[in-house]
Amino acid sequence: MIFRTPRHPRRVAELAAAEDRHPGVFFPGNFYYNAGVPELVRRSAKLAARIAALVQCQS
Repeated sequence: MIFRTPRHPRRVAELAAAEDRHPGVFFPGNFYYNAGVPELVRRSAKLAARIAALVQCQS
């Protein structure tokens, strides 16, 4: 895991909590856990699934 600053883990947790509190708000990016392309692709696929589930629930 790569941390940019000592407070980075807390900021990541705060963003995740904000996503939980506000359905439909997403904070994508490679700055959370790892800058590597494979990790970004994996996390992007999970995000796409979350968005698809939200859209299906609203239909």
